[in-house]
Amino acid sequence: MKIIQPGMARQFLSVFLSHIVSVVLMAAFAFMFVAMIMDKPAAYTATSVVMSLIYFAALYSKGHELAGRDKLSYTTTSTYLFKGAVLSLPVLVWNFVLWLLYIFAWNCLTLDGMLSSATGIIYNIVYVLNTFMFSGLAEISGGKIAWHAHLYIYLIPFFAVTLGYIAGVYNFTIIEKLSPYIYEKKKKS
Repeated sequence: MKIIQPGMARQFLSVFLSHIVSVVLMAAFAFMFVAMIMDKPAAYTATSVVMSLIYFAALYSKGHELAGRDKLSYTTTSTYLFKGAVLSLPVLVWNFVLWLLYIFAWNCLTLDGMLSSATGIIYNIVYVLNTFMFSGLAEISGGKIAWHAHLYIYLIPFFAVTLGYIAGVYNFTIIEKLSPYIYEKKKKS
């Protein structure tokens, strides 16, 4: 079993694009709402939890989908249990690089505690947008990042893709498991 297989480049790109689409959609649809509730800590935290769960679900479903494709006989890739962890690497590397650029901007491109160049401002905006869904859970501002912010930024995508892939390998779907407990109104004939 090879850890990196031919054909995985498309899968890496697929997971990365799912991350980018999730970030952009959440920033586009939730930004104004979050701006209104930033001064209410409980609502801000609850909104971040909801956004984090949506983000988790998006990456989980991508991992599940990729496992289903890998199980097909005509694909060039095959399944192995922790392939989801490997598939999450582009998102983890992207988050790490953006974090380094963010730290660089706030340590090297400031004047009197404010960002002093367009490059620094761009690094700041990109990092803040990339971590937007976690903003109510982790203090990320002014070049300072709480230690627990890294847990959300790195562990959520890692576990989402990994668990989604494992669930896809074993054909586990949450809806199927919950369907016996869902009440359906009987139609009258």
